[in-house]
Amino acid sequence: MSFLSKPPVTTSFTFGVNEINCLKKQCTTSSFNKITTFEVVIAHTWHSFVKSGDLPLSQSLKLCFTFSFRKKMKLPERYYGNGFVLVCAESTMKDLYVRLTIDVLKDKTVITDCSLALIISQVRQLGLEDVDFGEGKPFHLSPYAGKLFCIFLPVIGDPKAVRVCISLPKTMEGKFQRYMREIENWDKYEYKMPIWARM
Repeated sequence: MSFLSKPPVTTSFTFGVNEINCLKKQCTTSSFNKITTFEVVIAHTWHSFVKSGDLPLSQSLKLCFTFSFRKKMKLPERYYGNGFVLVCAESTMKDLYVRLTIDVLKDKTVITDCSLALIISQVRQLGLEDVDFGEGKPFHLSPYAGKLFCIFLPVIGDPKAVRVCISLPKTMEGKFQRYMREIENWDKYEYKMPIWARM
């Protein structure tokens, strides 16, 4: 499939408090008034990704993201190994909804096919920017650029901000950047448009 046959490139966007609040206001209704930063950023990233793919309407595409169980397992403090499961939602391009499917953990034969999936991982609250493994704190965090992958990273000095770093096919990069920057009604909420959105 040409969608996946192109070499991936990596691009990133930083969402500050103003941008996140604007996204939240667009999603908030009287019946749905509590939404997290993760939910609005993942929804906006997914929407931008799907629109930029120019896929057939019958094409099925998966959104997979990690769900942490670190607190439930009482892992030792400063443990930075894996402590998550993969949650997956799948829909055709023409569906107006996404059916949430969670792989049954008891069934050891279940293998999630991620061949046409965007995998999003949130590590911004693990404190990775403060970890010193013997050679000082990290100066850069980025995803593996070999698959369709997206990682939400911390922004040093701004704990409420989110840096979205994503690898995707080169053919999608221009449209994806445009859709990520197109947050409706910026001026309606009197927020200053971020520098990256004015480029």
